[in-house]
Amino acid sequence: AEWQRTAASTRPIAPTQVVAVRESTRFPGLEASAHALAAPISMFIPHAFPAAGAHKRQDLRAVCTVQPAEIDIMTINETTEAERARLFQVFADFATEFAEAVPRGRFVEFADMDGTSVLATPGPSSFNEVELISSALGYRLVTIGGVSIVDHPRLGKSIYLGSILTSATDVEIRRALEGVL
Repeated sequence: AEWQRTAASTRPIAPTQVVAVRESTRFPGLEASAHALAAPISMFIPHAFPAAGAHKRQDLRAVCTVQPAEIDIMTINETTEAERARLFQVFADFATEFAEAVPRGRFVEFADMDGTSVLATPGPSSFNEVELISSALGYRLVTIGGVSIVDHPRLGKSIYLGSILTSATDVEIRRALEGVL
């Protein structure tokens, strides 16, 4: 779906509703979508990102990204860790550009590969990309070796998940995404 500049683009983002999923031309393979946070998910955000605690939970939004891996990354070895690192770097570049496109003064944060805050002081908990993206996008979770994994309906399980949390308004998020994607 393409981003539309219509009256509809000023509507608030409904909880866990996909506003738009768009594959990026600047970040090949990266899909991005914006969501209001479901109440259970918003409760754990300040534990991973303490700076989020200064904002009302209902004012926080998530920009969820999914990238297909070039190889099967379901096992852990040097090759798969290198692919995860490559995918994280694509996400981090996107997230940094998004953060710069959001108006100054807005809370913006994302996590590294370990779920630790990148832009501010980390909290005592790690950020759970799987739970957020499963909640926001409604994708099925599968358990492999005791680990929950998102099963993307088109891309499967060998995907890299990345999310940005922000206090930007729905309109500001759309503008930032339009500029970055």
